[in-house]
Amino acid sequence: MEKYIENTDLINAYLNNTLSKNEKLIFEKRLEIDSEFKQLYNEQLAILEGINRVGLKAEINAAKQSYVRGKWMKYIGISVGVVLVSVVIFSLVFKTEITKNTEKINNQIEAITDVETVEKSLKKLIEDPKELKEVIEIDDEIATSRKATRNDVSIEEVVNKEAVSKEKSLVKIDEVSQKTKPEPMATELKAFFKLNKKQPQIIEVNTEKEFTVTCKEGTILTIPAKSFVDAKTAKLVTGIISLEVTEYYKLSDMLIGNLTTKADDKQLETGGMLYLDANKKGKKLKLKKGRRIQMTFNSKGKKGMQLFSGEENNEGVNWKLQTEKKESIEEDVEVAFSTIEIVPTYPGCENLSNNDKRKCMNDAINKIVSRKFDMEIAENLGLKGKQKIVIDFRIDKKGNVGEVNARASRKEVADEAVRVIEFLPQFIPGKQRGKPVRTRYSLVFNIQLEGENTESNSVVFVKSDKKFIEIFEKRLDSIESSNGILGTISNDHIARYAFATTKLGWINCDRFVNSKKQKVKFKLKIKDPNGTNVKMVFKSMSSILPSKKFADEFDFGLLPIDEEVIVIAIKKTKDKLYLAKKEMQTKRNPDLKLDFKEVTIQELKMELENLNSSF
Repeated sequence: MEKYIENTDLINAYLNNTLSKNEKLIFEKRLEIDSEFKQLYNEQLAILEGINRVGLKAEINAAKQSYVRGKWMKYIGISVGVVLVSVVIFSLVFKTEITKNTEKINNQIEAITDVETVEKSLKKLIEDPKELKEVIEIDDEIATSRKATRNDVSIEEVVNKEAVSKEKSLVKIDEVSQKTKPEPMATELKAFFKLNKKQPQIIEVNTEKEFTVTCKEGTILTIPAKSFVDAKTAKLVTGIISLEVTEYYKLSDMLIGNLTTKADDKQLETGGMLYLDANKKGKKLKLKKGRRIQMTFNSKGKKGMQLFSGEENNEGVNWKLQTEKKESIEEDVEVAFSTIEIVPTYPGCENLSNNDKRKCMNDAINKIVSRKFDMEIAENLGLKGKQKIVIDFRIDKKGNVGEVNARASRKEVADEAVRVIEFLPQFIPGKQRGKPVRTRYSLVFNIQLEGENTESNSVVFVKSDKKFIEIFEKRLDSIESSNGILGTISNDHIARYAFATTKLGWINCDRFVNSKKQKVKFKLKIKDPNGTNVKMVFKSMSSILPSKKFADEFDFGLLPIDEEVIVIAIKKTKDKLYLAKKEMQTKRNPDLKLDFKEVTIQELKMELENLNSSF
């Protein structure tokens, strides 16, 4: 539905001639190659034609109503004439009685014979013909009345009071609606953000195997085998699929993508955003129920980070905390040794820092492999020189070693590597977000034999028969790794944020901002605000806040006081693009003047990229 709305907004912008020349070319090119989009375009033209016909019909109805009003106006003129004549006669016949009750009668006569008041009443009545019949009946009663009492009120007064009351009510309703309902983003601005959003990285994934990949900007994704189903039919998808990944770590990418860090009315600080999508030959896919993509963000150093999903709306993306029970997620999740928050602990390495525990474990395992491995097996096979062996295994959430896999040039050598690893003692399990999880550990070691190296093109994979007592998911016989993760441990990955998600779409690694500073109401006014989008970037944290537009005013809500921020405004009107930015401190309702300058799209991107270092 969101995609349909975006496309119709884009078509309307094209038809209204509010796109730039470059955007028009992109639009027209898309009409040529995208048959589905062209069909939607033709449907929109048909709808607009229908609207024109409805407008013609409305004009006919308006003429008809004008005729009816004219007819009623004649009736009203006659009725008012009768009322005025009746009043004159009443004044002459009962002159003495009127003199005795001067104050009473004068008040009544003034109310009835006030020509200006009567004209206003007539105008009101003409605008609402439904009340005419009732008004004429009331006029008749007044004309035949012989005596006016203190509580009697003329029809003109009644009509005027009701009109004023209704007018005041409408003004109040309008004021309230302006305060509670912000104006939507301009169509040409929506089209601008859509056309210039960041392009995804497309990765071909074999669904038959577990797949680990490091994306262009450092995000690590691990996808279990057989994880995707058709979004419409829910049938399992096999073979090669296309995974689309768009990474957002830079401020400039977030701003040009119209992204902010807000969950409803709560401010967030981000550790990176992703957009994940999957398809097979153009057919949309989703994750199979119970499957989770493990992800490690290319960011680190902040405590209390959580995983959020994004919901697109007319103004951008609103973030929602993922609500699955953590216990059920943690039971299934598997975290690589290189990225886990608290590493598994080898016996004897307990009273060390996390980094030292990691080194202590690596040294201990290498010593055991070197001491226990039977070199005669390789010698008896006639192998010579350096022989490479790749091993990976799991440490479960109770600290048990299992699921040992080995790759070597000969099966006998791989079998011996598996046997040696199964000698490892029980560990203290690793933890992620404070809970024990299963950890994947990989290492590469070489055995050195006499003679020159024996080249071998064959690689044999051996899987251990030893299983975990608790197992939640069957693993396939091979693991495809596109980033050479086996045997490579980087200290730079130690404190990175690792999560598991059951959803595709918008994903955000965030934490709530709980500032202890006093909060102030922050809003600003902009001259000629149409087509303008205003955001605020915080220098002390990775946070971008949106504003809500009310006429010429942009409201940011309550903000912590005395924060160093950058106000950034992007304006799009027809073929012209403008940028304004201002560094300042947050304070109550600042008197802020933004100086806009015209820029090209390339100049805009360069200006925003210059701000990346402050984020």
